[in-house]
Amino acid sequence: ADGFLNTLVDQFIGEGEHLISQLEQALDQANYAAYTEAAHQLMDNSSYMGAVALFEYGSSAARVSRAQFPEQAAGLTLEIRQAYENAREALRDFLRKRSDSAAGR
Repeated sequence: ADGFLNTLVDQFIGEGEHLISQLEQALDQANYAAYTEAAHQLMDNSSYMGAVALFEYGSSAARVSRAQFPEQAAGLTLEIRQAYENAREALRDFLRKRSDSAAGR
């Protein structure tokens, strides 16, 4: 079970980094379609890991209108980055504590 959890967390982290990079690139290029697609994928990715804040910010970014994109996307992207980093650290901490507990520490 520990190997499965480690794999799941590693996949979440790797996919999250990739999707946030896509989101940031789409923002830099003012590419609305790519931005909302990356946000939607990030939202899906976060939902199966229980990363609620990341899911909520991703959902907001996926629903941003084309008219709101220029003024809202940068702030949402910063919130998404922070929520992702918080989720990543919480998951790593969970795995460390689980490993320490299994080792009798």
